[in-house]
Amino acid sequence: FIWLSGTSSPQYFDNIESIYGTEDPLNQMNKLYWQIYPAAADREGLVHFWGTNSIFFVPALKDSGGFVYGCITEDNATSYKMHQMGWSSVFVHERLAIGLSRQTVTETLDQRKRWLMGNIQQLMAGWDIPFMHASFRNAPYRKSMRDRFRQLRVEDGLSLG
Repeated sequence: FIWLSGTSSPQYFDNIESIYGTEDPLNQMNKLYWQIYPAAADREGLVHFWGTNSIFFVPALKDSGGFVYGCITEDNATSYKMHQMGWSSVFVHERLAIGLSRQTVTETLDQRKRWLMGNIQQLMAGWDIPFMHASFRNAPYRKSMRDRFRQLRVEDGLSLG
């Protein structure tokens, strides 16, 4: 039995050729990230969500506290939280939607900077780093998640140390 939190499908962009011609100099299609990686993660039920081309199972969202706010990459953080709570996700190997890529180098670098900052924010969230701003470290969902884990450990008779 699999506890399924949702699905994701590949990202496709319709405007790359009209902007860049037959080349993709900024790697907007990013085949490795949008198609190959999620197919591999699907084998383990760990496909994450990219904000589009996703379907969520509402009970899984409710069980994990809903969408994560307070993180720049809330879509990735939400799927990570659902996976932490024991929910799996799958990859649909079909083009379900077509979007528009960033059109300039500046827009592309701004987007990728946001993704990088969100991933670092998510990575460092559980660390108690003195110089990290409290709003960066303590996104709203983290307290409820820690409380839930604390309750589960108390029910299992485990010490929180």
